[in-house]
Amino acid sequence: AEAYKQAIEIKPDYAKAYCNLGAAWHILGRYQDAIEAYKQAIRTKPDYAEAHYNLGTVYLAAGNKTSAIEEYKILKALDAELAKKLFSLINK
Repeated sequence: AEAYKQAIEIKPDYAKAYCNLGAAWHILGRYQDAIEAYKQAIRTKPDYAEAHYNLGTVYLAAGNKTSAIEEYKILKALDAELAKKLFSLINK
């Protein structure tokens, strides 16, 4: 996580670094931190399908199915395959 934070300090608009930071926080079980990192990636790059997908998965991990469904709805317009994957996770 520290490496991604340093990358963000150097290049604050680097959406991929925020997405990777979110993934690191998610793995560590720091769901709220992951959510914030993914949201920042999306603020930086609104059509970033991977960040929307990952945000949906962390919402599910945190027990927030409603927000995961909202990410699915957004993802349908951005990437049909990722939307399908998220839909499957939501409906497990």
